[in-house]
Amino acid sequence: MPNFLLIPLPTKLSLPHVSLTSRMLHYYPVNWTYSEKGRKYTITPVDKCENLRTLIISDLAVGLRCDSRLNTNKVKQLIESTVSSISVPPPLETRTFFNLQKRLRHQNLVIAKADKGESLVILSRSDYDKKMIEFLNTAGAKPIKFSLDAYKERVWNAMKKASMVISVDRDRLKQMCAAVPRLYGQIKLHKIGYPIRPVVSYFRDTTFLVAKYLATWFREIPGFNPRYTIKNSIEFANDLKQKTFPPGSRLISFDVISMFTHIPVLYTIEIMVSRLRKKNVHPEIIKEFKNLITICLKDNICFYQGRTYRFPDGLPIEGPSPTLVADTFMDDLENQFLTSGPETDHILYYARYVDDIS
Repeated sequence: MPNFLLIPLPTKLSLPHVSLTSRMLHYYPVNWTYSEKGRKYTITPVDKCENLRTLIISDLAVGLRCDSRLNTNKVKQLIESTVSSISVPPPLETRTFFNLQKRLRHQNLVIAKADKGESLVILSRSDYDKKMIEFLNTAGAKPIKFSLDAYKERVWNAMKKASMVISVDRDRLKQMCAAVPRLYGQIKLHKIGYPIRPVVSYFRDTTFLVAKYLATWFREIPGFNPRYTIKNSIEFANDLKQKTFPPGSRLISFDVISMFTHIPVLYTIEIMVSRLRKKNVHPEIIKEFKNLITICLKDNICFYQGRTYRFPDGLPIEGPSPTLVADTFMDDLENQFLTSGPETDHILYYARYVDDIS
């Protein structure tokens, strides 16, 4: 197991860095300043004048060929002077970022976010890859050949047919810069062996926008509001303040292990359909919703190290529809257990935030 080492930092630095490798990443004072900006800071894009110059010329190429008056060196010089006038060297933060990237690659290191808190974790690339591959193997994910273009066509065709569920302009729900969701990991420093918490960057998935729309639609049309779900720790604390418990009561907290990857998808979709039927939603509308939500959840895939993986069952990790479907399944399970379970009389209070139960 790699050595655990907390790197001493300047007093003002708000984000602690934890190293899980014996190789030290050397920082200069400017790197500390860069780190203090926090994980939501974005660097200024690099000035790529050559790309801009090529883009302008290619856009004007047809016009330049068709009009001999424009096809002169004077026009080319005008483009050159315009592009050169906006050319500026990259700011210090941008140069620092690329220098840091270069040192990470040279030393074969990775910077990852800790699962809890705001710490940044430094570990070797080989250890990081090993943890990620272990997760994929444990989850039963298999490498596949996947056609993104065919997938986009299938999703867009289903959207065109959904005239009753989708009431907005369908073009607004098309993901124009679609990509297979990428997998990365956050490090669980609070657990033995520092396992990873898998996270899938779902926001560029083909179904992201339509899944977000369906999640809002399902919560509004049948009025779905999970009975035991809380929004955050503040709501949890305020809720507890209003309760009184007998002496000897205990507050117990635990997690639902790998909740998203263990949710039975098709079973939960039937629960959602049943809720719509109970609200007397028209059968054709239910049929459209079922088709769309099935397409959004059918291909539980991710991209890692140049390969696309498919999980055998369960929900994609992250994203609007997985959260909705997980809430639906857990709400159904909780209502069954807490109303007819053998230990119901001993449970004085129950609340859940995603997969954390108290």
